[in-house]
Amino acid sequence: QRRGIFAENVAGAVIEGMTIQNCLATPITWSEDLSYELGAGAYIVGSTITIDNCVFRQNDAPGETGWGGGVFTNSSPGGVMSGCLFTENTAGTMVAGSSIFTRRSTCSHACSIST
Repeated sequence: QRRGIFAENVAGAVIEGMTIQNCLATPITWSEDLSYELGAGAYIVGSTITIDNCVFRQNDAPGETGWGGGVFTNSSPGGVMSGCLFTENTAGTMVAGSSIFTRRSTCSHACSIST
């Protein structure tokens, strides 16, 4: 299992009508001693991406430091998610956004979250 979408410093991409399912976040090192499992379905950092009418299902950001089972975004202020469904996604024991974790980032419109 692997992460579904990985985007760092990507501009203008459009992802539309996809199902991102059964993905697993693998550790990403932010500094010498800090490693996190971030964004199993999508990891988006410093990017301007539009995600329309997608389904994020049964994605997992495991472990104590798992954030954003469905989607993790950081420093991506121009991004937009609209009409997306988030269902049965999970995050680590800190439970930081089992479906979506966003920080200084993406705007969401008309998205649904269910368990």
